[in-house]
Amino acid sequence: MSTCCPMRSAAARRESSPRSNSRISSRWPARIPPSWGCRSPTGCPESSRSKRSDAAWCHRSQRGTSRVFLAEAELRPHRSQDWLTAKIEDPVQHAEDVARVCDLYAQAATLEGEGTHVMSSDEKTGIQALQRAAPTLPMQSGQHERREFEYIRHGTLCLIANFQVATGKVHASTIGPTRSEEDFARHIEQTVATDEMAGWVFVVDNLTTHCSESLVRWVAKHEGLDGDLGEKGRFGILKDVASRRAFLVEETHRVRFVYTPKHCSWLNQIECWFSILVRRALKRGSFSSKEALATRIRDFIDYFNRLLAKPFRWTYSGRPLSV
Repeated sequence: MSTCCPMRSAAARRESSPRSNSRISSRWPARIPPSWGCRSPTGCPESSRSKRSDAAWCHRSQRGTSRVFLAEAELRPHRSQDWLTAKIEDPVQHAEDVARVCDLYAQAATLEGEGTHVMSSDEKTGIQALQRAAPTLPMQSGQHERREFEYIRHGTLCLIANFQVATGKVHASTIGPTRSEEDFARHIEQTVATDEMAGWVFVVDNLTTHCSESLVRWVAKHEGLDGDLGEKGRFGILKDVASRRAFLVEETHRVRFVYTPKHCSWLNQIECWFSILVRRALKRGSFSSKEALATRIRDFIDYFNRLLAKPFRWTYSGRPLSV
């Protein structure tokens, strides 16, 4: 007995299906049947089924074909990644600046033995004191930790920290509400006061507070320089950023600064430690006040220096980055 089945045979489906053994690119039809209104680029097969069911089949076929095509082409349209194409005005000078920072890291242990401390310094701003509206429920067997979605804001703090390259310890940190040029100059003064007879080298980025008038005046005072520093915006050492930076990098000073190149603040090792601080101490925290947040940061610094501190194994030597 013969029967008339509206469904195509398996062989017919395999023959007309876009999922064939050949590559997708070699079987990509150009004709779309206009009568059915199907959006599939592969067209719709002839069959005795209704036009509606055939259109639904073609829609499913289109989705499957798209997945196969994206997989073969290694394309992930649902993902994106930030990327900065830095415009380097002087590649030779840029390479020298990168090498200067990396060489300083390599010499940090030797300089420490000679009485010169190498510090990687920067600010971490906008650390929020957030308090969860309800207590966090700890994890249990078969159940994750549960945190309340809503929170209460209690303000923000700024952490100015020094990472001692030779020992891996965080040294003489400052926690306050702001990061003005006076705050940074005061932080450097407090850091140097912990060992006034030693030499100090601070690795910093290109933030203008790192080469401010207040910092230049304090370094000049510390070095015993009584000469005229000029006037900001007009003449002398204080005239502009370039003149102030040239004074602060002077290698004859007992306190000097080394600046990372433009777009290379990631060369500053303190950024690695800031990541550790966030992941281990701040990410899941709930702080009822700014004082509680400051206490957590200080406690973690003490804990880190006692049990976790060690120098970073710095392997970057200045080679170009590739996409």
